[in-house]
Amino acid sequence: MARDEGFTLLEVLVALVIALLAFAVVYRASGEALTTDRVASRTLTALAHAQSRVTAICRGGAIAAGTDGGDDGDGFSWASNITAVSSQVPAPMNTDETLPSDQAPPQQITLYDVRVQITEPDGRSVNLTTRCLGQRAQPQNGAP
Repeated sequence: MARDEGFTLLEVLVALVIALLAFAVVYRASGEALTTDRVASRTLTALAHAQSRVTAICRGGAIAAGTDGGDDGDGFSWASNITAVSSQVPAPMNTDETLPSDQAPPQQITLYDVRVQITEPDGRSVNLTTRCLGQRAQPQNGAP
């Protein structure tokens, strides 16, 4: 009895199902990779926003303790919390306690905890915390 060469319909259907399952796995993995890339990109952007805010606070002159916040553009919002840790007047550099007439007395230097939170448009947030030295901001309107 002679047997016909080739594939049966059942073999072709099994091969087609295996190919479709492999395609579904690759498609799902590609979608997850794109989502992960988008989240990572937004997180890096939020981190850049946070670093910019910390730099502005720590190198922008006198520092005022308290909270602040606002819109940072592109759907990002920011909030900062600054607290004074300790303050002291630096000791004079020379051993002579008297200051020359042209030299101002040393100013009080304060160590601050600075926390900046950037919230992404999708609700995720990035927190950046550091400490920086600065002069205390002068109170306004006779406040202590």
